[in-house]
Amino acid sequence: MRPRVLTAVVITLAGLAGLAAAPACVPPDRLCASDDPCGSGKACVTGRCVSAKETVRLLEVDDAGSPLVKRRVIAPTDLAWLTPETREGGGTPVTVGLGGASRGVLLLRFTDVVVPTDLVEAYVVLRRAPRVDPPVGPVRLRARAVHDDWDPTTLSFARAPRLADVPTPETRVLPGAGEVIRVDVRALVAAWAVRGRAQGIAIAVTEDPESPLYVALAPSVESPAPALELYAR
Repeated sequence: MRPRVLTAVVITLAGLAGLAAAPACVPPDRLCASDDPCGSGKACVTGRCVSAKETVRLLEVDDAGSPLVKRRVIAPTDLAWLTPETREGGGTPVTVGLGGASRGVLLLRFTDVVVPTDLVEAYVVLRRAPRVDPPVGPVRLRARAVHDDWDPTTLSFARAPRLADVPTPETRVLPGAGEVIRVDVRALVAAWAVRGRAQGIAIAVTEDPESPLYVALAPSVESPAPALELYAR
């Protein structure tokens, strides 16, 4: 089945306020990148700082030389850009800015994803929008769970699904970072198998940056659409 594109874009104001703030009492974990590396004695593998022992495990191959950790890429069934101003039937923009005046939240829904019992990592993969200015400073992103199912044909501002915090690391995107952006959703995806929850993910900034991070939502030759990336043994 081809992924559908959501034609309504909504969220509750309370949900937006919650997405804009990270817990103040516990410093959040964050993902690493080649231009924002780990500390001494660790390496950045699939976005996470790991020790030398863990690196060997993630990169392990079988006797035939094939990697033991396999990668799957899953397209969302529905995709929405949520702001307080958008209304039903507003459509999904080609490019959106995470952070800034829009106060936008990216909402993704997946259908019938079979969560591997040996899940190693899980990410929502975003791509920077082409031919737009990079953010002035770092942009911090985090994922939240969408607890309610939602129907793109009836979705409205008043019927926005509830969002919930999940202990996922923060993704810190630097101005000069590469095209691909990974947001850690491992704990969130693992919960789909344990609790049978709605397979929805919301992504937004944890604090308002100096300027937005522009990402592509519509697939093109230059920038594939957002997707879920699973690594499992």
